[in-house]
Amino acid sequence: RRGRDPEAALLYAQAAELAPTDVAILNALGLCYARLGRNAEAVSTLKRAVDAKPGHALSHYRLGHTLWKMNDPLAAEVSLKKALAQDPSLADALSCLAAIAAGRGDARESGSLARQALQLVPADPTALSIAAAADFTNGDIAHAEERLRAALRGPSISLETKVQVLGLQGRVLMSREGHSEAFAVYSARNDLFATSEGSSGRASGQLRAMDAFLAEAPRSFWQSPVIGTSDQMSPLFIVAFPRAGAEVLAALLARHPNVVPSVAPDALGEACAEFLAGPEGLRAFCSLDAAAVTRLREAYRVVAWPKGASADSRLLVDASAANLTRLPLLSKIFPGSRVVVIERDPRDVIASCFAELPRVADFFGSERAPASVAKLIGLAVDIVRVVRDRAAMPLMSLRYETLIADAEVSVSAVCEFASLDSVARSFDKTAPVKDMYGYAAERPGMWRGWARELAAAFAALEDSAAAV
Repeated sequence: RRGRDPEAALLYAQAAELAPTDVAILNALGLCYARLGRNAEAVSTLKRAVDAKPGHALSHYRLGHTLWKMNDPLAAEVSLKKALAQDPSLADALSCLAAIAAGRGDARESGSLARQALQLVPADPTALSIAAAADFTNGDIAHAEERLRAALRGPSISLETKVQVLGLQGRVLMSREGHSEAFAVYSARNDLFATSEGSSGRASGQLRAMDAFLAEAPRSFWQSPVIGTSDQMSPLFIVAFPRAGAEVLAALLARHPNVVPSVAPDALGEACAEFLAGPEGLRAFCSLDAAAVTRLREAYRVVAWPKGASADSRLLVDASAANLTRLPLLSKIFPGSRVVVIERDPRDVIASCFAELPRVADFFGSERAPASVAKLIGLAVDIVRVVRDRAAMPLMSLRYETLIADAEVSVSAVCEFASLDSVARSFDKTAPVKDMYGYAAERPGMWRGWARELAAAFAALEDSAAAV
């Protein structure tokens, strides 16, 4: 209660050794671990609580909530539903399930669950926020605004929920053409978000390191050793700057019966971690022989390929946001692979990164100001140009604006490029992608609404290689 979680965790751990099946102690210890960010220990402890007393609703809820925070929504749903089976009045479990449904773009289910939670706790800020999002998706702007105001008035609103509420408030204002007001709300949200998290921004640092290395990379960096015919895995890589639409294309391709989406957020980064630590690692990458490359390919496959999925005639699609920083490595590790580079008006990218900062903060870290984003776009364009000029691998360019205007034509072109049957049975290229990524409210040319506010960033953009 006094915020001394490390001390509390130590004392509860000692108590748990003396009373290893005490559900109250195990729950308190699991909660301390979760608040300290020690999620694996929290899950392990809460599973002990569930095993000790399977009918204890709070243990199931806290386990589900922790799993959700660890980006495991499927496992979280199982635990949260068990919690509600034991105690249907557990409003927090309903709110968490609503958040999971919202995360997969299911406005109908998220709205229904949030309203159920509000019947139990009418002023719950999380449920109000999720219900407001569902109202907004359904076009009920007035009701959405009412719920958002109520959420912000709540004395128990957490920092995380306030960040979400302000973000949605900005989207509502944008839908009303209130660009200046929306910019002010997003700015307040971004300032608040900066105090609530500690994103590393490793990807933006690696982008800078890669750009500097390529300026003097030896010819051997681009030469790939001959890989044996028994190892023919050639994924399709989608490469794009954040908020340029990689998620949308990946979601459309995932409907194809012969496509397997990568299950890892950064499989290449995990496989090649030793070479991404700095210039020395990249220089060592130049001298890899066939055996070393084969080991990297296998390390990548283990991380990226879903367990139990058949590999016969199926194409692995990797749309990791970090692929942009790994692009030059592909010519050596996967020389036969195809790469789709998605391009979007960089002014819209800057505006979108500003409006959806919490989604992309892990990429940028401290370099999240619009002017900094503009400079990173210039580095990204440089890297793509160098790879086009020097790497012997097939690259396809795709405009984001074309993808959202005519998904069928764009996806068919990608299928042809990737040697996929674009008329495969049960492959729907036209149905809209659920708005899990916040693109639905963005239109080409959205930057014009903030031309004055983002003028400095656009000036930095014109000074870079990414001038429109």
